[in-house]
Amino acid sequence: MYAVGVILYELLVGRPPFIGSTTIEALWQIREEDATFPTDAKRRVPRDLQLICLKCLRKNPNERYANAALLADDLECVLTGRPINADSVGMIRRTLKWCRRRPDLAALIFVCVILLLATVFMAGDRYRAQANSRQLAVQLAPQAREILKRNCLECHGPNSVDSKLLDILNHDVLINSSRSIVIPDSPDDSRLIQRITDGSMPPEEQEERLPRVSEQELQILRSWIDGGAPRFPVEDDSHTPPVIPYSSVAAEVRDLFHKRCYECHKYDVARGGIKILNHRLLVTVRKVVVPGLPNDSELVHIVTTGKDEPSAMPPPGYDRLTTKEVELIKRWISEGAAPFPKLEPK
Repeated sequence: MYAVGVILYELLVGRPPFIGSTTIEALWQIREEDATFPTDAKRRVPRDLQLICLKCLRKNPNERYANAALLADDLECVLTGRPINADSVGMIRRTLKWCRRRPDLAALIFVCVILLLATVFMAGDRYRAQANSRQLAVQLAPQAREILKRNCLECHGPNSVDSKLLDILNHDVLINSSRSIVIPDSPDDSRLIQRITDGSMPPEEQEERLPRVSEQELQILRSWIDGGAPRFPVEDDSHTPPVIPYSSVAAEVRDLFHKRCYECHKYDVARGGIKILNHRLLVTVRKVVVPGLPNDSELVHIVTTGKDEPSAMPPPGYDRLTTKEVELIKRWISEGAAPFPKLEPK
C-alpha cells in the first residue's frame, strides 16, 4: 500500500515524495517526515485525491488502507464526485508528530507560548482592574466631594481665612502637580491622604470641634484618587447624603469623653498616648475599640477595671464612670462604634 502511494504521488506531482541528496538523507526523511504536497501541486490536484495519496503514505501501517479494494472505492468516489472515506491528518495529530520529532524545540516553543499567554492575561487583568477602578472613582466622586466639603471646607474654602492656601473643592487646584495635594492614580503620594493619616488635617488643635476623618471616609478618598481622581459632579448636595450618617449615640459618647476623659487625653497632653476624640485612632490604628464587640474592646476593660489599678481610666483621684456611662459606651460599640459627629459649640 505504501508503494502504491509512492507511485500515485509521483504520478500527481512529478517526483517521489522524498528526495535526499544522499541515500541516508532520503531514508531519514522516509522514517521521520510526513509526505506533503508542494504548493503548486495543491492548486491543481483535487483535495480528495491528495488525501487518498497521503493515506497510503502514512507512517503507521494501521492508518493506511487495509486493502486495495478500499483504495479502489475511494478512487472511484473521486471519479464520480462522491465523498471519500479517507480522513485527513488533523492539525493536532501533525503537531504531536512534529513534537515527537523535535522535543527540545517543541518544549522551548511551549514555554514561550505559556509566557506570552501569561503576559497577555496579566495585561488584560491589569486593564480590567484599572477600568473597574476608574468606574468606581466616578461613582465615588460625589461622596469624595461631600467628605471634603464637610471636613475641610471651613479651613480651605473660598470664604475661609486660609482660602489663599487651598480651595478644597476646586478640582483644578487639587490636582495641580506643583502642589501634590491630589496625585491621580497615586493616593499614597497625595498630600491630602498623607495629612489625613498623620493626623494633621483637620488640625489637631481643633479636635474638640472638628472630628477626624473616619476610616470609611479615608478609603473613599483613596479609591477616588486611585481611580484617577475624576472631576466632581455639578454641585447638588441634596442628592449626596453624608457618607457617615449622624449618630446620636456617637454624639453622646463624644460628649462623655470630652467631659470625663479629655483633660488627660487631648492632643497636646496625650502625645503618643490615646487621643480620646480621635475616632480613627481608637478604632483603626490602636484598636482599643472593636466595633460590635464591647467585651473585646480594651477601652471597656480600662473604664471598668479597679480604681486602684495603674491602667484605670479615669486614674486614681478622679470619679469613676457610672454604670450608666459605661453602658452608653458599650451600646455605642455594640451598634458599630459610629464615628463622632462635629461637637457643636454651646
